[in-house]
Amino acid sequence: MQDAFPCAVCDAAFTRQRLPLLVKVTANNGAYSADHGLGQKPAASMYPYYLWYHNGVKTAGTVTAPAGFPAIPAFAAITL
Repeated sequence: MQDAFPCAVCDAAFTRQRLPLLVKVTANNGAYSADHGLGQKPAASMYPYYLWYHNGVKTAGTVTAPAGFPAIPAFAAITL
C-alpha cells in the first residue's frame, strides 16, 4: 500500500515479475503522478486504486483479482 503510483522503472520491474504482486494506491501524492506516462490517470473518486502484476501482465483499477491471479492466503488479512 502506498500513497503514490509507482514510477515507470518500478512499474516495468513489477511487470517483469513472475510472482504475483498487488499494489494498493491510496492517493496520488508522490513525485510520480498518475500521469507519468503509464496511462494511470484515475479520477480522485477512484481511490483506492489497485494494480495487479503477474507473469508480465498488469491489470489496473479492479478491486478483485484478475482471472489467473493466484490465490494468496496472506491477502485474506488485507482489507481492500
